[in-house]
Amino acid sequence: MKIVFFGAGAIGQSVGGWIAQHYSNLFFVDRGDVAQTMKDKGVTLYEQNKKAEQHTVKLNVLDDISDIADADVIVLGVKNFSLDGVCKLIKEKTGDKPVIIAMQNGVANQEIVPKYFSKVIYCVIGYNAWFDEPGVLGYQKKGPLIFGTINNELQEEMKQIAAIFNKGVETIIVDHLQDAAHSKLIINLTNSVTTLTGLGFREISDMSIFQKLLTNLLYEGTKIARAAGYKECKIGGMPP
Repeated sequence: MKIVFFGAGAIGQSVGGWIAQHYSNLFFVDRGDVAQTMKDKGVTLYEQNKKAEQHTVKLNVLDDISDIADADVIVLGVKNFSLDGVCKLIKEKTGDKPVIIAMQNGVANQEIVPKYFSKVIYCVIGYNAWFDEPGVLGYQKKGPLIFGTINNELQEEMKQIAAIFNKGVETIIVDHLQDAAHSKLIINLTNSVTTLTGLGFREISDMSIFQKLLTNLLYEGTKIARAAGYKECKIGGMPP
């Protein structure tokens, strides 16, 4: 299988970097300085609090979008606001041939990607990652990734792709995608509070109030998801 990561943010480069060490037929497509940095330096990865153990992975970077035409699997690592335009571009180059893996947070991708492709696997991300600088990437922990489809179709394709991904990072297939996607959506609610309060950039004046805000926010999100009929899907390493 030729696997192409389209869009190389922190999640795309970390997942792709882990797999690339064990699977050579894997490629990246991005633009400008990002693509050039990957060509020149690869990606340097380290686990949180273990920067002394960082290691560099060489990456295969495609020069032209036309080079994805023969891809068997295309992993979409772009944000939701770019997703429609990217899907349209890829469809023009590949038709409906490849299996698409959508790695966006939330559920908006479930409305966008199927407009262009019939074989879509959704991937819920169970870890955080960040760039210290271009080409140097830290991660909270290694995975897991959660694969699922809307109606539990594409079982054989998911097994085949998960077997490749599992060479580099734990990849799980579930039969309750919507529970997993909405559970991660609730966890991501905390990003709004940590961003508004400047966590990591300024001192939090009252940690007990900060904790109360986070707890109440998660509780409200949980009540909404339950009212909509979703159940908890525990995502490894993240709070229930």
